[in-house]
Amino acid sequence: MSKWTKPQRLSRVATNRKTKALGGVGWGVGCLVLLAVGILGAGTAGAQEQGAVEGKDLNRPVIDFDTKSKDLGRVEEGTKLEFYYEITNKGNEPLKISKVKGSCGCTNVRVEKDELAPGEITKLLGVFNSKGRPGLQTKTITVTSNDPRQSNATLTFKTYVSQEISVKPRSIGFYRVSNEALTTRTLQIDSTADIPLEIKDIKVTGTDIVEARVQSQGPLPLDRDAKTSGTKEGTRTVIELSIQPGVPIGRQRGKLEITTNHPKKPLLEVPISADVTGDLSVSPRLLFYNRAKPGEPATRGLVVSSSSGTPFNITGVEAGDVPVTWKYGESDKPEVQRITFTLTLPEDQQQGGYNAQITLKTDHPRQPLIELPVRASVRRPKPDKAAKPAEDEAAPDKPQVSEVVPTNP
Repeated sequence: MSKWTKPQRLSRVATNRKTKALGGVGWGVGCLVLLAVGILGAGTAGAQEQGAVEGKDLNRPVIDFDTKSKDLGRVEEGTKLEFYYEITNKGNEPLKISKVKGSCGCTNVRVEKDELAPGEITKLLGVFNSKGRPGLQTKTITVTSNDPRQSNATLTFKTYVSQEISVKPRSIGFYRVSNEALTTRTLQIDSTADIPLEIKDIKVTGTDIVEARVQSQGPLPLDRDAKTSGTKEGTRTVIELSIQPGVPIGRQRGKLEITTNHPKKPLLEVPISADVTGDLSVSPRLLFYNRAKPGEPATRGLVVSSSSGTPFNITGVEAGDVPVTWKYGESDKPEVQRITFTLTLPEDQQQGGYNAQITLKTDHPRQPLIELPVRASVRRPKPDKAAKPAEDEAAPDKPQVSEVVPTNP
């Protein structure tokens, strides 16, 4: 039997419950205290960090900018756009700016003052030249200083350079086009000038294989994101350039000249390049002999093939005075022919480049002749050093002295 009576046991249980309750309250109070200390510590750390940003209690220079990025909006092409950044020394030591540099030659920058006392402010002045840089432009500026935490700070700015008249593309290329079919290219001219753009005349100069005509002209589609052409009303003109079938094979260069009614741009010029091939193609496109030595034969092979599958034969070679010989190879396809050329330069060939041309003759109905360039990089052997004359050979101008042998009396 327990020594505790029932009332005493109940009192004991109540006492234990009170103790546990007080313990729970104490634990909760402890947590609150720790939380308060943590908040106080965080506030102190934040204040210290803020002080570090502002340069308080720091024995060092601190470079600070009013902003590190600028949107300069939209400008017309050719405008020189001026802008600036404010620089403040928020440290307790002098700030020295040793260098400011733009990311390209289109941006010139300088600082009004390159050494700032604590709390002093200066300006970084910039000029962006938009000439020849249409479209969205994003540039950077690097500021070098003695701030140990930002020794090379980077600033950025962007602008959209619009053109009253823009031409796309800037050049027209017909690369390896066949004279077996019609080939076309298009040129787009966008104008946002106050007066509607009129094309008075278009012509191609320098080549007679390219034709040009105005394909269409109408309102300029609006582009609200300002990343390509036009955020205001204007005109769009499309010009078609073409190469007709049957033009001569080879490379040609020319220029498209467009006469307009625009007072600032009355003449637009667009370069044209054309590389026309026929049904027959040669691989490689030229005979090249690297490090050719005079008097020593060098051999290269060619493969001639028909893209349309037309059977043909190589019937001859016109070499002129080019020192080459050739040999026809075997082929199991009638639309593919092989030929090997051996070049033997004369003994007196000078060192340097060698340029010539030969012509392949074929029985192809539309391509009887193929012009083939011949190139060589000539290397002459180094001359041997002259042999020294033998020591026992007497010089021709030196008198001979005979030895006199005495005789006994």
